[in-house]
Amino acid sequence: MSLSHNSSNKVISYNIVDQIPDKSHMIYKKLNIDFRIKNVLNDLNRDLVQKAKIVMIDIDHFGKIEGLILNKLYQQGFSGIILLDDIHHPQPRENFFMENFWKNINIKKYILTCA
Repeated sequence: MSLSHNSSNKVISYNIVDQIPDKSHMIYKKLNIDFRIKNVLNDLNRDLVQKAKIVMIDIDHFGKIEGLILNKLYQQGFSGIILLDDIHHPQPRENFFMENFWKNINIKKYILTCA
């Protein structure tokens, strides 16, 4: 939602499960968001990836799928900003996997937190 605040931004949101099935929900009034209920890995082609400036990844927090997405983004020529949610996860199991995933990213990276 926050990425769509500026109405000139085009946002594509992927989810494998429709978590807001009520099509009258206020989120669907945002005309600059394209909701796609499918696996993002099936759509990450060079054309889509090279047009994107920011990619936000907020999925299962076990690092495996996040890694697949990162690899595919870079294979397709992505050069923008990637935001990863919950690198420090409140659940111990997810935290273990996400911190290991984070440590193995070998490009310039920053941790941003809000207090």
